[in-house]
Amino acid sequence: MPPYQRGAALHGMGAAIEYAVRDLKVDHIVVLGHGHCGGIKALLNAADGHWPDRDFIGDWVAMALGACKHYVRDDDAEGGRREVSIARLKANPDLVERAAILGSLDNLMTYPWLAARVEAGDLVIHGWWFDIESGDLWATEPGRRQLLPVD
Repeated sequence: MPPYQRGAALHGMGAAIEYAVRDLKVDHIVVLGHGHCGGIKALLNAADGHWPDRDFIGDWVAMALGACKHYVRDDDAEGGRREVSIARLKANPDLVERAAILGSLDNLMTYPWLAARVEAGDLVIHGWWFDIESGDLWATEPGRRQLLPVD
């Protein structure tokens, strides 16, 4: 989900969200990602310097590049953190798939009329990630940013 941006460009996602939130008055929005996502694979390849030779895909996945910024505790740095390498993320793309969902949730909150409804308690946004291999569904709880397996 791209962030809020006004202007003359075509904003299909923004138009769909605006219609759903402002006109249909939906109560819930679900951002659903899944395992083995081709878009995330393209994103990881782009982050590794191999941009797709396509008209639109590179720009589309580039908006989620922040999802590649994962950090782990570095015990050698007295509790500090170090960035996870792109090679490790390519071996564990589910980390980026889930982070991209959280990034989309953040981007949704940049739409002022959507954020106002969330803050008023009239709209709930959810992040879901479906593990294709196991069939498990992971979800955020309303108001929380952590994806956890659903019981």
